[in-house]
Amino acid sequence: MTELDPKSPNRKIDKLRYTDRIYVPIGDFFVLHPRQFVLGETLEWIHLSPTECAFVTSRSSWGRDGLVIATAIGVHPTYTGILTLELTNVGEIPLKLYPGLAIAQLFIAEVTRTGPLVPSPSMFSVSTRPEIADPAQRELDMIDAFARYRGLEQTQDK
Repeated sequence: MTELDPKSPNRKIDKLRYTDRIYVPIGDFFVLHPRQFVLGETLEWIHLSPTECAFVTSRSSWGRDGLVIATAIGVHPTYTGILTLELTNVGEIPLKLYPGLAIAQLFIAEVTRTGPLVPSPSMFSVSTRPEIADPAQRELDMIDAFARYRGLEQTQDK
């Protein structure tokens, strides 16, 4: 496989080809190599009320070592579960990561808005492990619509 295509009907199978699940027990460590990307999970279980949202950010001390911990930092109201961290080593040397190290921060904010607050449930609510997501169907439909508008044929690599 040379690319990961969000429109491929085999997307989940394609992802499984390059995905490994690794459990790192407390007291052990995981080595994150330069340019390596992994999904990690927090030890904490959180629950946000309908009037709370949260933001995950890197700790600057780890950032100075080259660790980037999240590309999707927003946590929606009513979210319940563990948080999945997207870990990338953008530095030049391998990093040892130990379960329990504080590599991220969670900022909780009050949600204010006019009108009734009707939170929409997240597909990741009650998350107990990192999950692989697929693009929403509306995103795929939009890609097809733009391609038709531009007169481009959609080809599916097999």
